[in-house]
Amino acid sequence: RFGIVCQDLLFWRIGEDKLEALKVHPNIKLGASFNLPLKEQTYFIRHIKVGVSIDDALNFEGNYYLKNLHLGGELKFLPCFVRVGLNGGLPSFGVGCDLWMVRGDYVFFGKERGSFPGQDPAWNHMLSLRIGW
Repeated sequence: RFGIVCQDLLFWRIGEDKLEALKVHPNIKLGASFNLPLKEQTYFIRHIKVGVSIDDALNFEGNYYLKNLHLGGELKFLPCFVRVGLNGGLPSFGVGCDLWMVRGDYVFFGKERGSFPGQDPAWNHMLSLRIGW
């Protein structure tokens, strides 16, 4: 699967008596994900997924690509899964379980507030519980 998103392609602000165009740079996001084929089907491992995306793909003005890169993988076994990856150059880790009507997820990830990975990271924990189908 491949995807492309274009944000801020056209942006207008209402001025005093006229519409005035602002200089806003478009943000092109590119992404892809795929399932890795398993050579042998096992009872425990259901699938392995890999995904990659890059934000602001056409911005070459001194920005660090690693800060805009999102790369990850998911290993699903029985009703549970483990996810690992990079979120803007900082590590991320998640676990979860999907039991029919109840799904729980935990994730630990970093988000860079500075100009390049590792300059000013913010570390986050998120927990979610979903009930329904």
